[in-house]
Amino acid sequence: CPAGTILPGPNCNSCPAGKYQSANQTQCLPCLAGRFGDQAGLTTPLCSGACASGHYCPPGTVNSNQNDCPAGRYGATAGLTTPLCTGQCRAGYYCLQGSTTDTASKCPAGRFGDSPGLGNSGCTGNWTDIVQRLQWELDEYRPAATRGTGRISSSGRTGNWTNIVQRPHGEL
Repeated sequence: CPAGTILPGPNCNSCPAGKYQSANQTQCLPCLAGRFGDQAGLTTPLCSGACASGHYCPPGTVNSNQNDCPAGRYGATAGLTTPLCTGQCRAGYYCLQGSTTDTASKCPAGRFGDSPGLGNSGCTGNWTDIVQRLQWELDEYRPAATRGTGRISSSGRTGNWTNIVQRPHGEL
């Protein structure tokens, strides 16, 4: 039988999509990881081509965009082989399925992304929550006269919460 086919019976049959057969093989083999085979009768392990950016291809994949990089991760290059893709989205951003950059979508105003790998626009927390948490944590270390005032007074240094609240979302 010619390359791209096998002889399972009396006639040569083409290897199915997602598989290939080069000369001197007795069976069809899956296309390599990072590659896809969208037609029958392929003759090389490189098959039809590399899977698309934002996607990954395990062995035997049929379409270039069959497997999206999962939410919270991104795929910057073609030919990725696992759902780990290129990596996690950057803190302050979120990535939907099939994202191609680590800064695919900025967390919305009033929300922040305090950790990498966020997968939806809910991100995490909001400024009110974080300011209250910081005030609570710092109150333990303030002189009693300044507790709960929103001002920090210690060792001759003063400040207030304005600089924290006015920072752009996604930054702390």
